[in-house]
Amino acid sequence: MKNFRLVMLLILNSVAALAATAEGINFERGTWKEITAKAKKENKLIFIDCYTSWCGPCKRLSAEIFPLKAVGDLFNENFINYKVDMEKGEGIALQKKFYVGAFPTLLWVNADGEVVHRALGFMDANALLADAEKALNGGSSLTELEARYQKDPNNVEYVKAFLQSLVKTADVRAREVTEKYLLLIPKEQYLDADVFELMTKNQPDPFSTAGQYFFEHRSAFEAKFKKTRTDVFAINIYDRYARSLLNQVKDGKELDEKSFQKLIALMENQQFEKRHFLADDLKVSALAYQKDWKAYAAKIDALLGENRYQNVSSGVLDRWINPVLENDCEEVQVLKSAVAWTILSFKNNTTFSMDRFSKNLVTRIKLLEKIPNSMATLLQAKTELAILQELAIKQEKFAADKAKTIKMIEAMSGKK
Repeated sequence: MKNFRLVMLLILNSVAALAATAEGINFERGTWKEITAKAKKENKLIFIDCYTSWCGPCKRLSAEIFPLKAVGDLFNENFINYKVDMEKGEGIALQKKFYVGAFPTLLWVNADGEVVHRALGFMDANALLADAEKALNGGSSLTELEARYQKDPNNVEYVKAFLQSLVKTADVRAREVTEKYLLLIPKEQYLDADVFELMTKNQPDPFSTAGQYFFEHRSAFEAKFKKTRTDVFAINIYDRYARSLLNQVKDGKELDEKSFQKLIALMENQQFEKRHFLADDLKVSALAYQKDWKAYAAKIDALLGENRYQNVSSGVLDRWINPVLENDCEEVQVLKSAVAWTILSFKNNTTFSMDRFSKNLVTRIKLLEKIPNSMATLLQAKTELAILQELAIKQEKFAADKAKTIKMIEAMSGKK
């Protein structure tokens, strides 16, 4: 009878949970084309929850806010609701289409694919309902601000107002419009706190008017905003420009060597201490995108022979190993180099972590399994992993027993 009651209780709890979920937002399934067709047929706006699998605030919205009855009532009646992972499937194209630059981004879009209203980040139910009402009543002023900007793109006030709206909602067009705004205002205003804040959020091209002004007047920026902040700003400019060069390679183009050399010359002129590491990382990453594995391994092996990489961190080594493993590289010599990197990563790991050690050995085993005639080394790695896993179990048991003993001693002391 006890077991029967327990089963019935579990069933009732499950039904209650399903009922609670049913009261919240009902998200549609299907392709973007199907969603827009349904929105057109029902004459409704589309509400899009733009999320990613790793986004904490996205998970909170889904767990705490979307299941609420008041939220479900309004959204299910007035919108076609759609959840999209921006890093998978159609989400990748939709992220570009709607200029999504942060997560969660919440969009209200008409059946023609035009954004009526957008909001950013986690919010409570009242705030979400307020944004939904704004969407139903014509949305935010973003559409109007964009229309004014497009009509007169040289009007400083129009550009500034549009830019502020883009920044507020993490619209990726903010970078482009920031560059436009910086060209329209006097250069001296770059030293104004609000303008420098804009520059910080949307790092300019180092060779643009704003970028050159910063480097030419760096001492003035340091005097006003402190050296630590301007140093970080400069590093971000270098890094963003390097990533823009890498994105071109990722898209199938050759590395722009001329622009790469310009970046190196700038960093040397500014005496950026870690310029060699950034340049090396760019080269290595470019070879990975090109899948030129022989050159990739040769470059890394050469770097490891240089003095500045004698104490390279295990994190950097792991980042170099992963592309070889994830792209199913079959080049034997490259695989052997990657195995050597795993051994060095193990040695250079400065933290005692059974989990990290185990992952290192698992990676080494996967690499060795692809190398012919490596049975002896493979067996050794598997033996080491088995020993490590056994030690991890013993360590956990020891920690649990120790905690139990401490708790018992504390209880006995309390009785005395």
